[in-house]
Amino acid sequence: MAVVIVGAGHGGVETAGALRRLGYDGTITVVDGDDAVPYERPPLSKRFLGGEEHLSLRGPSFFSDENIDLRLGTAVAAIDRQRRVVRLSDDAELAYEHLVLATGSRPRRLPVSGGEHAVSLHSLADATALRARLASARSLAIIGAGFIGMELAAHARTHELAVTVLELSDRPMDRVLSPTVSGYFEQLHREHGVDLRTSTGASEILDTGSGATVRTDVGDEVAADVVVAAVGAVPQISLATEAGLEVAAGVLVDEQLRTSDQQIYAIGDCAQYVHPLTGGQVRLEAVANATDQGTHVAGSICGASAPYSAVPWFYTDQYDARLRIAGIWRPGEQVVRGSLGSGTVFTFDGDTLVCAESINAPREHMACRKLVGTSEVLSATMATDPNVDLRELAKAAS
Repeated sequence: MAVVIVGAGHGGVETAGALRRLGYDGTITVVDGDDAVPYERPPLSKRFLGGEEHLSLRGPSFFSDENIDLRLGTAVAAIDRQRRVVRLSDDAELAYEHLVLATGSRPRRLPVSGGEHAVSLHSLADATALRARLASARSLAIIGAGFIGMELAAHARTHELAVTVLELSDRPMDRVLSPTVSGYFEQLHREHGVDLRTSTGASEILDTGSGATVRTDVGDEVAADVVVAAVGAVPQISLATEAGLEVAAGVLVDEQLRTSDQQIYAIGDCAQYVHPLTGGQVRLEAVANATDQGTHVAGSICGASAPYSAVPWFYTDQYDARLRIAGIWRPGEQVVRGSLGSGTVFTFDGDTLVCAESINAPREHMACRKLVGTSEVLSATMATDPNVDLRELAKAAS
């Protein structure tokens, strides 16, 4: 028996580790075109820019101790589904019984003239180069106000750089946060001196030699020593497409995270699936999602049959605000427990809790991860009552 895992990010490494924890004794090979030892990605826009160096996903002897063949700097060039082998970029072939695609995503290109003058923050190499440039910079322009863009803005303001953020939407982090919590973070950034320009996009970037000038679609110009494009990511699905697997906005998978080929799974940023919380197709870019799915796929390979239904959760740290989100936000009845700076914003769809956004309230967040998706367990009135013990409700719900 053999499992081949394409991608040595969070999802791929977790799949390999979980297989061994579950007693799988076949061959496990993890292949990745990056030559860096598997590392954590969330700190790249947080602690790493501030000087932290310890990003390894696992200890130095993990792969050898677990008898996992880790092949770095070697990409998978093609999948031969009929023969059940993958061909590597060095023309070697690996046979598989189960193949796991954990290919992740890549930064979305900035579709404007001069877009090549903006740098991205996606890989360790990106972060290392950006950290070096920021060390001598005095100003920073960020195009895109998602999690990465706003985390970078917080880091730069903490280090006294002048920061301008351009965002096409009318509010920051709008794909993930409710308007209430998005508004809180917008105010927080403005209070820290960020020039946040919503409903504004970049139309052109001009190289000035010592930096760049960003021309906006409303006629303004923003000069900066460094320009970063943080306009989202696109899934790495070309390998699946060329192999004839069913794809849409990602690689389509079933409730077991199997693709249209039952011997091939897809997890993490590249996978698109129907989540019971929404009833519709989702593709989530989150470390927790990738690792949860890696654990699930390992169980499936080892014989488990339960469908994947883990509650999605996300997090971001900006200034002193630690935001933890359980669920997927959509419009509904909203109530606040505590305060916006130290409490939780709950969103209900009828009697069902669909999202909980906790700021500096870690215990509430842990309880909410068990309560999201439940019906008639926690009402909006109960959610705002400080005497209601969320942890006790979560225990009863689970």
